[in-house]
Amino acid sequence: MEIQASRAYIEGCFREEPASCECVCPFHLDIRSFLKKMAKGRWPAAYRDLCAAIPFPSIAAALCPRPCEGRCQRPTVGDDAPLHMGELERACLRFAANERAQDFPLPEKTQRVAVVGAGPAGLSCALTLARKKYQVTVFDKAEGWGGHLRFHAAFARFAADFSKQFANQNVAFRFDTEAAEATLQGFDAVYIATGSPEADFGLSASWNSATLTTARPGWFMGGGVVGMPLMESVAAGFLLSQLIEAYVQTGRAELVVERAAACEGHFVPHPGVPSAPRVVPAAPEEGYSKDEAKAEAARCMQCVCDGCMTACELMTHYRKTPDKLATQVCSDSNTIPPLSNCELTRQTYSCNLCGRCADRCPEGIDLGALFQFSRADRWRQKKWVPGLHDYWLRALDFSGGEGFYASAAPCDYLFFPGCQLTANSPEHVLNAYRFLAEREKTGIVLGCCGAPAIWAGDEDRQAENLKKLRSAWEAMGKPVVVTACATCADLLKKQLPEAAYTSLYEKLAGADAPRAALPFASAAVFDPCAARHDGPVHEAVRALAQSAGCQTESLPDSDNCCGFGGHIRLANPSLYNEITTNRAAESEKPYLVYCANCLEVFRSRGKPAVHILDAVFGPGGEGIPTLEEKRRNTLRVKGALMEQLEHKTFAAEAFPWDALALEISGETRENMEDKLITDRDVAEAIWRAETDGDYFTDESGLRTACLVRDVLTYWVDYRVLAAGRYGVESAYCHRMRIDEGV
Repeated sequence: MEIQASRAYIEGCFREEPASCECVCPFHLDIRSFLKKMAKGRWPAAYRDLCAAIPFPSIAAALCPRPCEGRCQRPTVGDDAPLHMGELERACLRFAANERAQDFPLPEKTQRVAVVGAGPAGLSCALTLARKKYQVTVFDKAEGWGGHLRFHAAFARFAADFSKQFANQNVAFRFDTEAAEATLQGFDAVYIATGSPEADFGLSASWNSATLTTARPGWFMGGGVVGMPLMESVAAGFLLSQLIEAYVQTGRAELVVERAAACEGHFVPHPGVPSAPRVVPAAPEEGYSKDEAKAEAARCMQCVCDGCMTACELMTHYRKTPDKLATQVCSDSNTIPPLSNCELTRQTYSCNLCGRCADRCPEGIDLGALFQFSRADRWRQKKWVPGLHDYWLRALDFSGGEGFYASAAPCDYLFFPGCQLTANSPEHVLNAYRFLAEREKTGIVLGCCGAPAIWAGDEDRQAENLKKLRSAWEAMGKPVVVTACATCADLLKKQLPEAAYTSLYEKLAGADAPRAALPFASAAVFDPCAARHDGPVHEAVRALAQSAGCQTESLPDSDNCCGFGGHIRLANPSLYNEITTNRAAESEKPYLVYCANCLEVFRSRGKPAVHILDAVFGPGGEGIPTLEEKRRNTLRVKGALMEQLEHKTFAAEAFPWDALALEISGETRENMEDKLITDRDVAEAIWRAETDGDYFTDESGLRTACLVRDVLTYWVDYRVLAAGRYGVESAYCHRMRIDEGV
């Protein structure tokens, strides 16, 4: 995989971009870091941040026009003034006055650099090169340093800063010396910073503003002599050090360093951040006290685009930025086990693929699409984790096989209830179809939208499932598809875009549908994530509830995922529990849902919840059907439809182990359902063990059976209660395979 393939999914992400204030700072000071340290009273650390970006912080504190304040985002939350950067910088200089200047233990270099001009521009270049241990000589015709700043009222403070910063640097100053060309011939590089209007050695016309080079090789020019503003002149010192260093090492400067394009930075949302007025110093002539400086610095909102990082439990848990995710998707794809770090495997399969991150992103970047891309790539390369998807893929095969049904006659509408509603609430499916068929020419398809294959990354299985659905739809005359499941609606619209769609709830709300009482008078509607932007469905569901006498309210954060999507239940049980628990706690009121998966999730967390179809057709059941009951429900609906529409009797496929009677305790049942172990898995394991006599027995008569499948190995502890009747005491599975030939 090329890195561009994964990075395409995060194109436009500006999370790694500097804050808007830093973008316009001539020195690119890390303002967020500086202010965070100021807010904590860490004056020495804050001072080091200043010095790392600004050669002479006293000059910037006094004279910088502070474009950063014009890009401060504080006014976006109602404040009348941005952060007072000037006062904060001056406070930092006072409170860290005893801090030593920066110095680095580098080896001395032999290359010699001449700086012509001891003004702020020349001194900045000289200082940065001296810190890199180049041999620097500064020439100036004046009697001392400072250039035009020598006439400034605060020059004494500036001069003290010069002395402090150069204290540990080996720089030769040649004051009262007007450098001639002959004087400069022996140097490896020359920087002309003579100020304005001063000698330019006839090179101004050839000056390159991008690389600060001139027509004379090794001669650079900057500062007032070429019209650069004061702060840009001082800030150019760092760039010059890079350019000159590149030149003396390679003989090329213009090909090595390019100046960064101008950027003002993005403004980002700040939900929940209260307004905070600017702190005014009690003694303006003295500036901020320590407490005042800390309070003003604390106003910084640490602006960063973190919508995806804070809106999703997955992103909050792993704390990996979009940039890092894209990089790891690529690296995981290209490495070969056991050399692969597999840095992203669990996180890849821990995403609900709900699209909430895209909604929170100003650029609409969907990290779920990146994870889906990774899943499909892992499947193609056989790097996927089969055990995380085995149950659902087998369920998909069942829905597209024995559980599949499509009415044959051409029709105007095709009811597609979805596999989960059929498995969980069979009476709702039959009643809904009856309601639709009584009013309009309506067919029905029992099947799956393909979500398990899509979520696993199995594109071939997805295509095969879609082929079957398309064939049924075309055989019915390409009718309008009526969906009951938001996930089905979303995925079918993407896979079969040429079809027209509507929802069951819109059909029910727009007709004289029956009404039934709900068990509570008011509820919070939990809109499934796949219907996040489906306003007509939102309105229809609420209208149905109101006509049934139930007052509804929307959740404060109404675009969350219940936690079911993406098959994360086995991939990351702790995260699944966190997400589902959080969703169940978003309102004290009971939930009204219109997604079978949401209903199951909330009931599993003890949250009172009902399906909106209960308000139309009466209660659809209070508990959660077992895995085996879901299979039987699907087959029962299929049988009822075959009898109703074709006058045929449906006979389910039979296996020898179907005749076994199992007695399963509550704790064992709960564990089986949690691990997605079906009664048929257990029954087959026992039947094969009993048939072949291939089991372990302990002193108490407890038997242990093993069933090896393509993906998982199942173990069952059981007792023989009577002929054909067994008491199951435990069941579990794992991805380890047993090689009986060893």
